[in-house]
Amino acid sequence: SSVPMAEWSAKNGIKKVVTMVSDYGPGIDAEKSFSDTFKAAGGTIIENLRVPLRSPDFAPVLQKVRDLKPDALFVFLPSGQGAAFMKQFGERGLDKAGIRLIATGDVTDDDQLNDMGDVALGVVSSHHYSAAHPTATNKKFVEAFTAANKFRPNFMAIGGYDGMRVIYKALEASKGAGGDALLAGM
Repeated sequence: SSVPMAEWSAKNGIKKVVTMVSDYGPGIDAEKSFSDTFKAAGGTIIENLRVPLRSPDFAPVLQKVRDLKPDALFVFLPSGQGAAFMKQFGERGLDKAGIRLIATGDVTDDDQLNDMGDVALGVVSSHHYSAAHPTATNKKFVEAFTAANKFRPNFMAIGGYDGMRVIYKALEASKGAGGDALLAGM
């Protein structure tokens, strides 16, 4: 989801970006994917910032971003940290300073979006799933998932569903034979 975000940014007038990612494998991968793609499209990465994986206080890093004055801040954080990050982004006034927030969908996770408030308005994110996707299949999935769990699904829910479906269909195709037959069914 970082590559499409970098491509979109370059095509939509964003020239200078600071990246901020959680300092672990997926965050570093997101930073590299975004940075390489954005630079190849003619953009400039002012600075790559990394935050500890368990860092509920983004204020010092956000102040640094504000001082650097990029066109946008690209963010990757693990799901679950988005609401706290958004609150601090707003408290530091980055949205009012004209710094656009672009992110992977983990930051604007469907099950936390309602808790983010108005600071989430105008954020552009890229991800492989949204509960708002307007297909009949997704609407049916969202309705069934919400009824069963009392909250709307997010990208982890669809990942689990898709994984179970692959296993089910492979077992069906292999007639339970296992091993190579199961892999072939997948």
